[in-house]
Amino acid sequence: MEINISMTWSNNLLPLLAVYADGTPQGVKEAFAELRRMASAADRAVILNAELTALNAARWPHETTLTRDDRASHLETIWSALAGYREDCIPEGTPEHDEEWSDICTAMAWITEDLETAEKGEG
Repeated sequence: MEINISMTWSNNLLPLLAVYADGTPQGVKEAFAELRRMASAADRAVILNAELTALNAARWPHETTLTRDDRASHLETIWSALAGYREDCIPEGTPEHDEEWSDICTAMAWITEDLETAEKGEG
């Protein structure tokens, strides 16, 4: 039985598998069983990574089109990043996190007001 693997994998796997392959038919059988188990685990990791990537894309879709002269797109982009920060770093329900989120929202409201005022030529 021949298995083709990259040199990187060869350098890592072959010494490990040598422990199983002690030259006996049973050792060779165990070595190939371990190789199959490791390959299965690696395949599962690839699948889980793809699922996680898709989940994150669905959770935080970046639907805004950032445009140089469109302030609304600037704010949407920042809000999208802040929403991710809220979800991943300062989850709802902890008083300190809720206070931090409130401060962030207040600061963004003030920035938005200042931008609108400047845009109208009032500031």
